Amino acid sequence: MIDVGQGDSILIHLPHGRGNYLIDTGGTLHFPEEKWRERAKPYEVGRDVVVPFLKAKGITTIDKLILTHGDMDHIGGALSIIQALEVKQLLIPSVAEPSDTEVSIILEAKRKGIPVVKVYSGNKWENMGSKFYILSPEKNFTGERNSGSIAIVAQLGGVNWFFGGDLDTAGEENIIKKYPQLKVDVLKAGHHGSKTSSAESFIKQLKPNVTLISVGEKNRYGHPHQDVLERLTTINTTIYRTDQQGAITYRFFHEKGTFFTHLP
Repeated sequence: MIDVGQGDSILIHLPHGRGNYLIDTGGTLHFPEEKWRERAKPYEVGRDVVVPFLKAKGITTIDKLILTHGDMDHIGGALSIIQALEVKQLLIPSVAEPSDTEVSIILEAKRKGIPVVKVYSGNKWENMGSKFYILSPEKNFTGERNSGSIAIVAQLGGVNWFFGGDLDTAGEENIIKKYPQLKVDVLKAGHHGSKTSSAESFIKQLKPNVTLISVGEKNRYGHPHQDVLERLTTINTTIYRTDQQGAITYRFFHEKGTFFTHLP
């Protein structure tokens, strides 16, 4: 989990050169400023954080760039990724009305000859024993953007993971209704720990041993919400937060691994 401030960006670096998947890219939310305070080259998290992070690890190819939904803090850095690195495939949610940012990313991907795949519940793939299942959205989803986030369950490094973008409580409850036996070891908390996600019924069914929260330090939204932290505490999950611990890494060998934190 790359520390992109108030946003999401998760790198899956498969062993033995099997591939690199990037789930979301972070993105900078711009608020109006007085003219004299505006920078000539404004900070852009994709160009200034994610690309240097990947290149520092020797990563110049992204096999799957997975954009969970159209919000700027999840996909705002995508154009920088597409322009600076070799992207082999772009995965986006199957929604009836993509955001303007999604449309511009799709156009740039097509200009560069990158295949664009709209994914939905039931899609899956496997890579040398690692398995990935799409649980949402439904095909041609119509509704609130967060509800239409791509939700992925992955079996990777001996651990079951849940990555759900900004999936809200309605989306979470749909998933546990459809998959009543679903359990995971690691949960990426929805919507940066907002009280609109991490429904009590959802986390009690999934019972993650570890919960990851990607959130900006002293952000203006008050994320993660105290109610969510209390809900997570009741299931005795270990919580890692990028605002307190920086980037969070799970390094594994065969079926065993360890979490590390990296403050800047």
